[in-house]
Amino acid sequence: MIKIVNLCVTDKEKKKFLFIKRNKAPFKDYLGMLGGKVEENENEDAAASRELFEESGIDAAGEFLGLCHEKIIENNWIIGEFDIYFYHFIVDEDTKFNSSHEGEIKWILMNEFETTKLIPSDPLMIETFFNFQGSEVNSVIEKKGEEYFQEKFENFKIDNKNGIIEKVRSFVEEECKKPTSKYGYEPYLAHFVPVVKYAKILGKNLNGDLEVIEISAWLHDIGSILYGRENHHITSCEIAEKKLKEFGYPTEKIEKVKHCILAHRGSQNISRQTIEAQIIADADGMSHFDNIGGPMKAAFVYEGLSQLEANKTVREKLIRSYNKLSPFAKEIIKPKYDAVMLLLGNNSENPIENKKPGVGVGVMILKNGKVLLGKRHFDKEKASGLKEVGSWTFPGGKLEYGEDFEEGARRETMEECGIKLNNLKLICVNNDMNENAHFVTIGLFSDEFNGEVQVNEPDKITEWKWFFLSDLPIPLFSPTKKMIENYKQNRFYIGGKT
Repeated sequence: MIKIVNLCVTDKEKKKFLFIKRNKAPFKDYLGMLGGKVEENENEDAAASRELFEESGIDAAGEFLGLCHEKIIENNWIIGEFDIYFYHFIVDEDTKFNSSHEGEIKWILMNEFETTKLIPSDPLMIETFFNFQGSEVNSVIEKKGEEYFQEKFENFKIDNKNGIIEKVRSFVEEECKKPTSKYGYEPYLAHFVPVVKYAKILGKNLNGDLEVIEISAWLHDIGSILYGRENHHITSCEIAEKKLKEFGYPTEKIEKVKHCILAHRGSQNISRQTIEAQIIADADGMSHFDNIGGPMKAAFVYEGLSQLEANKTVREKLIRSYNKLSPFAKEIIKPKYDAVMLLLGNNSENPIENKKPGVGVGVMILKNGKVLLGKRHFDKEKASGLKEVGSWTFPGGKLEYGEDFEEGARRETMEECGIKLNNLKLICVNNDMNENAHFVTIGLFSDEFNGEVQVNEPDKITEWKWFFLSDLPIPLFSPTKKMIENYKQNRFYIGGKT
């Protein structure tokens, strides 16, 4: 996430706005507010004043009004992701300013916004933050060809007129920057920011108190920054109470924040009495998958473990974190969890040794000369095993521990398409592998069943259809194709590795 400042520079009447015509991507040739990246170890206030001076020659202090989380998408890929801190500067209309290497600077009237080629989210931020000081928004901009279009712009949380969240965030960041910080500035970016990100996503979807959630997310580990990890849920709670009282935060809400902080630490087994407390615990666990470098560094540098030992330690920790998450949190983080598990492997010095063949079952179901085939999901994340997204397959899946072939076939068929098989016979065995997986596939046949075919697992199989063997769809799932060839030729096994 790149942190930048947007500078809304107006005249005293707030009718004229200073814009710069950008001459670099993104938004080349678009007019936008002045601003730029926040430098390392620089706070946003200082960055805002510095960027204003560098781009225009104007020396002034601004007022923070709000925060915009913005994504830029091109061809379904995120090409930019920003936290935009919105500042307002008031200057005299006659103030002299200089155009910079970033582009030409000029005044634009508000009533000219609609006819001017502006960065799409800039006028929306101006309207939102002027009317709702301290608000926070999400923005999604999509690039189509050479043009940028606003796809989404919405308020992310309740109005926060007293700026309590920004005060808390600023307090945490400043403590991380101090020389007395136990772990330096790194935890602010590597842990606190991701926890807040996930907490707000969960809070929005689960209808929690968004203000309590964000404050708790910023403060949940502050005790470890000041005093170390031991009992940090308690020290963080004490610090949070003292600081929030200083900020004049309501007592009843302070108690809610304290409960979130006390209950977030899974090892303490403190009962979570509110949805906000569960959200903070989930967000804390989810953040671990944004920064596996942190625990790996701790294992290498502080614990002196070997690479294999570090891999094993971190992998086991992440598995525990994942297993403690609520179902909704697991659903959000699962792609990252799967990627991390693949990256860390299974702790063998030779990665090939970790890849063991699986056992799968496939069922050829025949009715009136037609066979039942299902279309595998096009999303690779939802297509397990050999992947082969979008291909047509027989019902089937992985054999579970303790099952015989027929039990596994009946279970998978019922789970996937809702029919009960009455007779089954073994017709073939095949060796199926590609770059994604290796399976021994047990092929079975049935022409007697009860029930109506239905799509029970749309995240795996998007539709089921009956096809004549003489008119099969393409592409066929490779194990299914082999089973059909075996059936036609009355052959039990097709040799080879493909």
